Amino acid sequence: MKDNNLARDKEEARTILNSYLIYKNRAEIKALEIEEVKNNYDVTGMIIGEKTGQTFKINNELEDRIVNKPDKIKELEKARKAYEINFKKIEKAVAVLKEFEKDVIVLKYMTSPVMQWRDIARQLGFTRIACQRAEDRAVKKMIPLLLERGDRK
Repeated sequence: MKDNNLARDKEEARTILNSYLIYKNRAEIKALEIEEVKNNYDVTGMIIGEKTGQTFKINNELEDRIVNKPDKIKELEKARKAYEINFKKIEKAVAVLKEFEKDVIVLKYMTSPVMQWRDIARQLGFTRIACQRAEDRAVKKMIPLLLERGDRK
């Protein structure tokens, strides 16, 4: 049972590590979207409090964009922060590793394009098997940091 739990935890930790580049890129994209919304000056001469009666569809859409702008920014900021928390959690987990293990994890999961084992081994000057074993040790060490249930015995 213990080996089964460890195998499942390692698989889940690897899935999280595989998501690193996605989290990082999505956080950057959300930051760009926030800038886009903040810098959207397509309307400059409308005062929100001046609405006097029923508006035409085009004006209503314009009013909605202006009135909802702060809410849209908050929504995007919340999403950006969630992605940022996820990729920083991974970075903190990697920071506790020994140098060789860290190098293997960074090359395998945190660089683009993601490298194959033979290329990682060639770049680090070790055998493919040594790199794979270092990755396995590193994943085991990171389980308590990456998984909520990682402290299970």
